Amino acid sequence: MEPALADFIEECRTICCLAANEHGVIAFANTAAAALFGVVESELLGRTLWEFLPHADAAALRSGSRERQGSRRLRLNVVGADHRPITLDCVVRTHGDTVVLVGEPSSLDPAQATQLLQLHHEMEALARQQARPGAHFRPGRSEWHDPAQWDPLTGAANRSRLDSVLHRETEYQRAHGTPLTVVLLDVDHLKAVNDTYGEAAGDAVLVELGRLLHHDTRSHELVARYGGEEFVVVLPGAGLRQGAGLAERLRIKVADMEVEACPVSVTASFGVASMQQGESPESLLGRADVAMQTAKRKGRNRVECALDGDCQPIP
Repeated sequence: MEPALADFIEECRTICCLAANEHGVIAFANTAAAALFGVVESELLGRTLWEFLPHADAAALRSGSRERQGSRRLRLNVVGADHRPITLDCVVRTHGDTVVLVGEPSSLDPAQATQLLQLHHEMEALARQQARPGAHFRPGRSEWHDPAQWDPLTGAANRSRLDSVLHRETEYQRAHGTPLTVVLLDVDHLKAVNDTYGEAAGDAVLVELGRLLHHDTRSHELVARYGGEEFVVVLPGAGLRQGAGLAERLRIKVADMEVEACPVSVTASFGVASMQQGESPESLLGRADVAMQTAKRKGRNRVECALDGDCQPIP
């Protein structure tokens, strides 16, 4: 590509251009695409297209990318900056494992905008991928790599992926002043399950818990396996009260969870912490861990929040 044309595409402020791999992981975004979503270009790299699409549109784009090579026209509904619903008239070109999307925003009347936003809210919880691919684009580069960033048992992100996402979200929080919250949970008495019913039963509990967490979190939130029976949910843009509310809903669902290979019910203890000004990701996780340990000491199967160094039950 001629340098002048490449510069024009990258700096264009009216036509959005995105390039991703077959799993939707964004490797290139120009100025217009970043402005559409209210971020800078580098903050889109490594994220997925599915985060910005209602479930039906994400499914259509996924399906077409797998089945077709060449170019096609699509009208996609996206969720832009400040959750504004926007329709993009697009040309999508698939070449090998690369998907290039070029689009221009079109207008929606207020009624259509309201309907689209409602659809997005209703379908958002279903949009998270259940299957985790093993290969991804390296952000900002075209070559493939295998980062081994997913836990093979539960499908959740592993510690390496968690560290990477937390550092990225911390930088974004510092630059934009948006909230960032983590929920740390630990399965209560899982060792007793392993000792009594075997490790296969304990593994089945972890697998089912991973499915539950993926089902009940949104597409831009990360579920990670933190330790043997510990998981972390990263909540960009959520405050402490929102994190505590999610933790309480998850606590109830875990207690009601049925696992065929485990004849007894299990519960989990939760710690919730929100990023403080100038705080490191390690400190944030540390405070969430202290809150979770407090929940354990207070009888387990409960949620505790870290507030200014102290732990308190959910509001």
